[in-house]
Amino acid sequence: MTCQSDIDTARRTLVREFKAGRDVGAFLVEAACAAQRQLTAEGTYAVLTDNRSGSWEASLLEQMLESGGAFLAGS
Repeated sequence: MTCQSDIDTARRTLVREFKAGRDVGAFLVEAACAAQRQLTAEGTYAVLTDNRSGSWEASLLEQMLESGGAFLAGS
């Protein structure tokens, strides 16, 4: 179960980015790729979707990671 305070933090961040005129979709892709890079750097070899593999949410996240190849590489 997701902690409501984490949802509130994410919501505030997305609204702030939107109000600043930023591309929220690109922001989400960059953030997901940065998180995946961190997991890889920590040597876990885990994928962000491992906790919910097969769900529609995991599928959406996988698409985000695949589309963010340059961000995933750290560019």
